[in-house]
Amino acid sequence: MKPGSNLPAMICCVVLLIFSALGTVYGLDEQAKAPTSTASDSPTFKVIEVQQTGGFAGVKISYRITPDGKFTRKSARGEAAGKLDAKDTKTLSKAVAAIDWEKLPAKLRTANVADDFLYDMHFLIGKKLHRVTADGIAAGKNAQLKPILMMLVKIQRVPVKKK
Repeated sequence: MKPGSNLPAMICCVVLLIFSALGTVYGLDEQAKAPTSTASDSPTFKVIEVQQTGGFAGVKISYRITPDGKFTRKSARGEAAGKLDAKDTKTLSKAVAAIDWEKLPAKLRTANVADDFLYDMHFLIGKKLHRVTADGIAAGKNAQLKPILMMLVKIQRVPVKKK
């Protein structure tokens, strides 16, 4: 591996791809396609902010996404900004609108998991702030959070701005 390569981001991508494949094998994709509410039932989000920490490399990445698809990603390597395409923006909005906040636990943790990522997610919807903390395995298995994690993987692929 070359010096300066983005090993933590690559590892995260591989882990999420594995969870995606496991979800398909174990039928979790079908759960993800069955929202508990519709986008028209819930107000759209105003902002999503996520802090991703941990892994064996001890990464810290922050994400901020707005309803129009604009995003920023900040880490020790630098900052990236961009805009999701229309399809991804719609997918993200539908995924957030489908979350059943009454049933989703505030903390989702898998027992005895070392070196996993921890996601501290904040969703501002209307005037209400919803917070969920989940490790990568638990979030990847959760049909409501999985589409949001998959969008973070797409955002991770955006190159860092050179200073």
